[in-house]
Amino acid sequence: MTNNSPLPNITDSPPDEERMNLIKLTTQDAAKFLGLKLDTDSPDVIVKAVNDCVRGVKKGGGPAFPEDEEVHLLLECLWGTQLVRALKWEWANIVFHDPSNFKAVGVVSPSRDMVIYPFQFVSACIKNNAIVTILLSYNMLKERMGNATFPPRSYVNVMDRVHHIIPPEE
Repeated sequence: MTNNSPLPNITDSPPDEERMNLIKLTTQDAAKFLGLKLDTDSPDVIVKAVNDCVRGVKKGGGPAFPEDEEVHLLLECLWGTQLVRALKWEWANIVFHDPSNFKAVGVVSPSRDMVIYPFQFVSACIKNNAIVTILLSYNMLKERMGNATFPPRSYVNVMDRVHHIIPPEE
């Protein structure tokens, strides 16, 4: 993306209270299933656990989850919540005002220069066998915390830009 390109026609708004309560409850369940403590484990520890769990689930393993649980949803909420905790990002309803008017829930940086869509990315890793870059992206974002990388309100999808130089064994 060049600095001369026009900003995308995207808007965001805070999720409603019901959605935020569901994210909170799902995050608590995910932490419990992974043996994590949200009040004492750092986001670093939790994001690594999410990354490792997604890799394990892709291989047909990982921790034992109850059969009626949507594992991807648990991990998506837990990861997104750690981005909010560690990086001071925010959950947002995002609308792309193009011919499709596509809507998604994501986690956005304060300047809206970047966005991560946990609900799409984790599912893609598990269902489409995409390489897991959750921990890598998190570590990269921590390094630049507070510094805008792209123009404000450009909503660049971080996960489209993060790749391992040498992919880990999946």
